[in-house]
Amino acid sequence: MMQPFRFCSLNDPARKHRSGIRNLKVGFSERRDKRNIQRIILNKLQDVQLFRLKNIQMSIKKMRVCPM
Repeated sequence: MMQPFRFCSLNDPARKHRSGIRNLKVGFSERRDKRNIQRIILNKLQDVQLFRLKNIQMSIKKMRVCPM
């Protein structure tokens, strides 16, 4: 958790600010994930597609169960 602090200088304004820790963590994760961003987006898209597929399957099951 303390890793991000190694990357910022002592006179960094984000460090003096009250929400500096959160800002640093966000910046650190963004920098680290920049090269992984495409993969992250693809994973999220796949998750969404799987979620939709599950919802469709569930609604089909419900329709099958319901008497017409």
